[in-house]
Amino acid sequence: MSDVKFEKDMEATTESTDDYVLHLPRPLNLEEKKYLLAVERGDLPNVKRLLQLANKGKGKQLDMNCVDSLGRGALTLALEAENLEMVELLVVMGVETKDALLHAIDQEFVEAVELLLEHEELLTANQVIENAEKEIIHSWQKVDPASARYPMDMTPLVLAAQRNNYEILKLLLDRGATLPMPHDVRCGCDDCLQAATGDPLRLSSTRISEYKALASPSLIALSSTDPLMTAFRLSWELRELAISEPESRGEYMKLRRQVEKQVFHCRECSPDILFLYTLI
Repeated sequence: MSDVKFEKDMEATTESTDDYVLHLPRPLNLEEKKYLLAVERGDLPNVKRLLQLANKGKGKQLDMNCVDSLGRGALTLALEAENLEMVELLVVMGVETKDALLHAIDQEFVEAVELLLEHEELLTANQVIENAEKEIIHSWQKVDPASARYPMDMTPLVLAAQRNNYEILKLLLDRGATLPMPHDVRCGCDDCLQAATGDPLRLSSTRISEYKALASPSLIALSSTDPLMTAFRLSWELRELAISEPESRGEYMKLRRQVEKQVFHCRECSPDILFLYTLI
């Protein structure tokens, strides 16, 4: 009996391993290795030549969207090298951007963020022209969850706020990006109930991620008409969350201290306002 159980466990392990292997990057051929190496070295003429051949169908089995053993594609390599000319060439030649915008924000590569935002706007406009009723799917949402570097609910604005990058936040807000308020811990909407039933830990981590963004001093300064009052209210919310979610108390109290520091460093604060904040 134990032998039969052992065999079944081995079969299950093999199946799960096979599923995992399916998501691993495939080995690169020689042309693709040359292509990624040229991108990494900033060799614009060679990269342009290889991409032109690939677009004409004359490339020797060159997939312009290939990735190396670390899951890095051409755009990722160009962003890591902060090579704006290479990023522009790759985008113009039709390389899929996928989560490149998130990666550029993470790298705080402002010029690349602006370029990729303009490209994303073109892609979005094309989607609207093709089907106005269909929900718009952004490039960073098309990444396979198994190989994604960022959580699937991560957005450019949330990531920029977490990095507290003023320039990138302004670029995004000027283009109409919004950050929806997190749902209450006791929210009973269908989405929250489904998330709490399926994966409550993910729901909690998503809420923490959203509050990390809301606690960004740059975001508060750019999006609020009364930054001090916004900070007061946010500090109170974080205090309540620390009580409601004791398992995440450390994270919320850390964010609360960040907001407190922002208020107390404000030189324009009057003694009355500081006293009120101390009471809160």
